[in-house]
Amino acid sequence: MSKALVLQIIFKLMEMCGFETIGILKLLSTFLMSLPNSRMCETEADEIGFELLLKACFNPEEAPKTFARMQKAKEELMGHSNAAVETYFSTHPADESRIQSFVEKMPQARERYINGNCEEKRKAWFASAQDYYNKA
Repeated sequence: MSKALVLQIIFKLMEMCGFETIGILKLLSTFLMSLPNSRMCETEADEIGFELLLKACFNPEEAPKTFARMQKAKEELMGHSNAAVETYFSTHPADESRIQSFVEKMPQARERYINGNCEEKRKAWFASAQDYYNKA
């Protein structure tokens, strides 16, 4: 039986017992179903974005640096970092786990970047863009 189905049954039973009047079902639904699902979708989006970054010949080593800069900016804005709050109460994965995910993928990504003829592709793209703008 799936986790979602079990939770739906529990929520229905709680509703029948009158718990809905205090809004606990909405709160439980958010924390047990919506937020984890949202973080899972965001993690998948990070993976797809990283793959597209590699295919477009961007330096993969910039991905974790970008998230580290976002984490630092968030800490400066809020005055602190609270990974526990980010982990459980956010629609996105914690910055630290996103950075770690990119770091784990870096050896293969670096190899693909180096062996992917990116320098040749980049030169061809720039030459094409230069030709386009010279014609204008």
